Amino acid sequence: MVRAFRGVINVDVRDSVADWEPYTPARAPAGAPNVLLVLYDDTGPAAWEPFGGRIAMPALRRLADDGLRYSQWHTAALCSATRSCLLTGRNHHENGYAGLPGAATGFPGSHGRIPEDHVFLAEVLRRHGWGTFWVGQNANVPPGEHGPGASRQNWPLARGFDRFYGFFDSRIDPWYPSLLSDNHQVEPWGTPEQGYHLSEDLADQAIQCLRDIRQSAPDKPWFMSFCPAAGHAPHQAPREWIDRYRGHFDDGYDAYRPWALSRMVDRGVLPPGTTLAPTVAGHVPRWEALPADRRQILAHTAERYAGFADHTDHQMGRITGHLAATGQLANTLIIVAAVGGASGDDADGDYAGGWGTAFSTPFRTHKRHCHEGGVCAPLVVHWPAGIRAHGEVRHQYHHVIDIVPTILDSCGVRWPDTQPPLPGVSLRYSFDAPHAPTTRHTQYYAALGGRALWHNGWKAVAEHAPASGGGRFHRDRWQLFHTDADRSEAHDLAAAQPEKVQELVNIWFREAERFDVLPLDDRPVSEILLEERAEPLGPATRVFYPEAAPVPRWDAPDLRGCSFRVVCEVVLESDEAAGVLMAHGSRAGGHALFIKNRKVWYVNNCTEVGDEQQFVSDDLTPGRYRLGVEFAKEGPGRQHETVGTTRLSINDRIVAEGPMSTRPGPFPPGPGLCVGRHSGGAVSDAYRPPFPFSGGRILRVEFKTAADQQIDLDHEAAAILAGE
Repeated sequence: MVRAFRGVINVDVRDSVADWEPYTPARAPAGAPNVLLVLYDDTGPAAWEPFGGRIAMPALRRLADDGLRYSQWHTAALCSATRSCLLTGRNHHENGYAGLPGAATGFPGSHGRIPEDHVFLAEVLRRHGWGTFWVGQNANVPPGEHGPGASRQNWPLARGFDRFYGFFDSRIDPWYPSLLSDNHQVEPWGTPEQGYHLSEDLADQAIQCLRDIRQSAPDKPWFMSFCPAAGHAPHQAPREWIDRYRGHFDDGYDAYRPWALSRMVDRGVLPPGTTLAPTVAGHVPRWEALPADRRQILAHTAERYAGFADHTDHQMGRITGHLAATGQLANTLIIVAAVGGASGDDADGDYAGGWGTAFSTPFRTHKRHCHEGGVCAPLVVHWPAGIRAHGEVRHQYHHVIDIVPTILDSCGVRWPDTQPPLPGVSLRYSFDAPHAPTTRHTQYYAALGGRALWHNGWKAVAEHAPASGGGRFHRDRWQLFHTDADRSEAHDLAAAQPEKVQELVNIWFREAERFDVLPLDDRPVSEILLEERAEPLGPATRVFYPEAAPVPRWDAPDLRGCSFRVVCEVVLESDEAAGVLMAHGSRAGGHALFIKNRKVWYVNNCTEVGDEQQFVSDDLTPGRYRLGVEFAKEGPGRQHETVGTTRLSINDRIVAEGPMSTRPGPFPPGPGLCVGRHSGGAVSDAYRPPFPFSGGRILRVEFKTAADQQIDLDHEAAAILAGE
């Protein structure tokens, strides 16, 4: 808070006394550390080698060997919810993140927008003299605010960050990402064929930010949130990194669990005597019961997951290597964490569900659940100037809301008196005190209808499948675990100690009232989407022009389940005119209108029906044209796609016609709707992006959607879940 002016003001400046303090920029305390917060997605405690897993992570290993590993660090069971806690230091329901951002329900704890009066950590540090940077994933900007025409009030630069380079969404294509720099969209510097990969680009940008601040403000400490997409599907990395793990997972997810448990005990991550908790019956088939070819496919999904994580670890190593080379490593507080436990979903074939349980060893469940498998994740802290211990494990119980207090405590910065006190506690007391009792006493959990309460070494978990739609929460049977003695939650003590169960249940309801947790909601996402939403429907007719930024997928015309018409007005000035007129999506789902070899092509890629669907005209000559695509919906197909007839026209003359199917769900993540070029991966093998249009002028592209739209809510829900 700026101090009031205390000088003296008279008519003549010679009789006045200046006071510079209210106008002098804040300076951080002498010797204050830099802070690097590195966040992975979808990673259970048994995934990374420093904790006992098979994914090498050599850069993380160096930090762990010179710092601390935390074995009982916990998340909110959902990625976006956890990230909101790291931004504000508040529980996720306080931030309006009860569940999935695309399926908020309009209650104080579930609206998907962090309140403006919840100050961000970055805002506090910047006021005290830190430079602030955010590089990578931002999953906390509401879906309707991603586009170039959206309000920037929830973008990073409006919430305390000096610079931002990254993407808005949880799910991103690392080869063809949709990127933003500060407050505007930018293009990746190249294509995969030219050597581009998102993780490498993010590391380049992070290092550039650190070089820039050190050049212009050499004594200014900085805070950087580095959020690569690693861990989250799609799991894409350079082939050589995936090949490093060839054969490493051929023994399967069932064999992985006892193997990992033994190593976790050897590394001191779990105490001796820890046993494997039972897996959920019927959740995934036994490995040995699968056909050999299926086992091979599923083993490869784990190889891709591992290669992606290892490749990203190498990029983090480049950043920490830069810090070492510039003398900043010793006084940089580095926190490396996973924002969610291992995923148990098979997202578009990227990941086999059994690996979610395996990477969550020794627990019974995975992400989205409130058992330890859903909320316990790996955490490494490295700060040579502030931590004397090296290579040790800390077992104190902590939660994601404790990270902001830890950073403030380490930086010597007080939380603003104008803000309500933070609910978390600092981990700093544990840095050099391995046996100090935990200073945290209570933490509630609630996600998609599931719930739990940890209190002083005991944990009660309601048996309630997330997003199951069953309701009847009063009928839930609560399990009881003494986690101080039973870290894996293998032994349910509820029947023997009903009084303890009731004590914890009562505390859960107290915390639920305190932090806006109610009402509980276990409805499937598809059912939530049936409710009336606050977001207005877009107009039926939209016009787009070249030389504009791509339109993000949530802001582009919604063509799912409806008839539509696309008309491009173009002037061809040469026989050699060619390029993309309009494109949106990729081979994984999308459509494009382009000119090649003097012909007009319209291609629609609906993965539910297989090969791309092509409509091609006769030769064109120079001139002015209205190129039209009209899809007349006829009904649903067997794979939930929408089937109908498409007509390609030139100046209203039909030149190609035939059956076509459109996707039931939204197009996959990517740069969005482009006019005059394609910024993402190609929709068709017939062109290579960006394939910019040349040899003429695009005047306008008009989309018109009919009123016959019927959205497949199951596919809409699947897209939202895949994004989380």
